[in-house]
Amino acid sequence: MYPAPVDGTPGATDADRAMTHELTEHGRLRSPLESNFEVDVAEDPRGTILTVSGELDVASSQTLEQELEQLRGVPTVVVDLRGLTFIDSTGLGVLVRAHQLAKEQGCRFGLVRGEGQVQRLLSLTGLDSELLVAGSTEELLGG
Repeated sequence: MYPAPVDGTPGATDADRAMTHELTEHGRLRSPLESNFEVDVAEDPRGTILTVSGELDVASSQTLEQELEQLRGVPTVVVDLRGLTFIDSTGLGVLVRAHQLAKEQGCRFGLVRGEGQVQRLLSLTGLDSELLVAGSTEELLGG
């Protein structure tokens, strides 16, 4: 039997969350199964920027999903994929759902183009033409 997820459990304490997620030096969540994945959040007057690094896969996608959930309703959210070394279909699903939700809410959701395998997968799936994708955060933030 597996323990129930703690993060969404009412009454969960910081100590409970610390047992399921590791905090980075900046206080951001790191996936419990994939310590190679990190999400850093930066506020900009023009929008919120999430910089992801490492591998975005089935083991780490929940961490990104939780960060994006906290930004629901923010007018402009940009996810910078340049630090990713790998992405799988689960990671792509998180990005597609975030895009769809932002669109439904009249918000803007954009991706900064990744490198190597990350960009190849976006191209192969056609998502690079379906989602808002640019070469830099400045392009997406209108700067």
